[in-house]
Amino acid sequence: MTIAEAEKQYFVEVENLRKQHELQIKKARKIWDIICAVLIIVGIILIIIGYTTPPEINYFGQEEVPFGAYMERGYGIFFICLGPFLLVILNVAFGNVLKKGPRSFLAQTKNLYFNYLKCVDMNDSDKEFYKEKIEEIRHMELVNAIHSSAAATSAAILFTTLNK
Repeated sequence: MTIAEAEKQYFVEVENLRKQHELQIKKARKIWDIICAVLIIVGIILIIIGYTTPPEINYFGQEEVPFGAYMERGYGIFFICLGPFLLVILNVAFGNVLKKGPRSFLAQTKNLYFNYLKCVDMNDSDKEFYKEKIEEIRHMELVNAIHSSAAATSAAILFTTLNK
């Protein structure tokens, strides 16, 4: 493998990661759009039911709106307001995430460094440099794994403490 081939493979891996990230964001956006549409539809249905509920007659012979109708109206208005609010907020958030792209290209960079070590047209001092870079990446991965396991352990301890 040559340096040019290794870099070409790196760019292909990065482009694949970007495409995969874009597909995941678009899929999540579609799901949340459907959820928000369902909230709006449920809100409209609840308002229609709440306003078409016939009045009840109380002990004094007067007509009054049942409590359930008030609840249906209130939840209907809440869902009609919540749906578009979430729709706007989430579409803006998904747009920003889509513009920024994936958070990390660490795996692709690690693969690039491994490929550099396999290159026949690279000198030994550069190969030593990339060996050190790979060790730094492994160290970062180890530290991140320790931090995530420590966070999970502390969350488990907190959860068991709260359950007692």
